[in-house]
Amino acid sequence: MQIGRLLRWPRRSAARNSDDVLVRHATDEIAVRGFTALRQVLARDDVGAICVAAQAFYDDVERRRLEPATAYPRSYLFNAGNMATSMAALDDYGTADYQLLRIVANSWAAACLRHYLGDDLVCSLTHSRMRKSYPQSIPDHPRPSTVAWHSDGDKNVGYYGAYVLWVPFTPCNLDFAGLEFEQADGTIAKVDLELGDALLFPATTMHRTADCPTSTQVRYSCDMRFFKVGDIPGRVHVKIAQDSLLSVRAFASEPW
Repeated sequence: MQIGRLLRWPRRSAARNSDDVLVRHATDEIAVRGFTALRQVLARDDVGAICVAAQAFYDDVERRRLEPATAYPRSYLFNAGNMATSMAALDDYGTADYQLLRIVANSWAAACLRHYLGDDLVCSLTHSRMRKSYPQSIPDHPRPSTVAWHSDGDKNVGYYGAYVLWVPFTPCNLDFAGLEFEQADGTIAKVDLELGDALLFPATTMHRTADCPTSTQVRYSCDMRFFKVGDIPGRVHVKIAQDSLLSVRAFASEPW
């Protein structure tokens, strides 16, 4: 397969671009490629603070590496094999008041999600999976389960109607492995991202952790999953442990 060109998205300009224009560009891109990169959609300072909390959690994991995964609250759904945990862990390790969900709800990413899922969309903390991904140059460390090609709408996963907002807490480039996508024409697209950027795609899009043998840095990220109220997969209901499904609109500072 041929490697696709790196995708670039125009910076947001309050003078020239409205949220409606940005949403239209994003949805057009998803229709063609199956995903889009939302540039500077989240405040960099907020993402930096969230990264500190993520690092604090994983530092704790490594200090307690001999303890079973059950040492953490059940709501974390912590998986020691691939270092994935619930977004619920963030507030216990440095953020407050669901900071990540709050900044998304007050960004134009929410307008993109509303385009597909309606105003009453919900997010599950336990199924918004935070991850620590070690570089390929460290072979004896856990690798994420998302290394293999997959879609979240696969029958073995089951988030059929979900949309995923993938938020990196570190840059994504040749040093920090990001994601790559299989496009309809068979080419693979990789995307460079900076703090404040995010990727948006439906659960049916094929993707994986990027093959990046040059990577030297640990990557922290969260794949946030959003659903329509009336279209929540049974497996989400079954596995919710402590945290309910949260209304995104409830976290917006201004009414929709």
